[in-house]
Amino acid sequence: MLAVLADIRPILEWYLEVVRPLYHPPADEPAMWLSERGRRLTRSSISSRFKKLLSITGFDPKLLSTHGLRHMSVTHEAEADVPLHFTQLRHGHAHASTTQQYTHLSNQFIRDVARRLVREVSAQGEDHD
Repeated sequence: MLAVLADIRPILEWYLEVVRPLYHPPADEPAMWLSERGRRLTRSSISSRFKKLLSITGFDPKLLSTHGLRHMSVTHEAEADVPLHFTQLRHGHAHASTTQQYTHLSNQFIRDVARRLVREVSAQGEDHD
């Protein structure tokens, strides 16, 4: 399983070994995340549960969506210099251009990258003098 954060692995292993079996899924159920009936969660079910969780925690459910989390994940990976191909595979996109459309880099990040590039080019120019 692909994961960016190293500390997520023990949590996922715990879920797969301890929690998921409690739902008594059929042996042929490949889905990782299951409903209380041991079946695959639907997109609408995941979305409604997410909205309910947001409300419980005091966040406005109109401001966030599960699809928005995909955009955030792609953006955070881009800002962390995760290779585009890795992110593309992890998110199940057939084309890198789709993954790039999910990326919303902040102005500050773009400025920081531009400054770093200018410094690198300037340093290379000084090396040749």
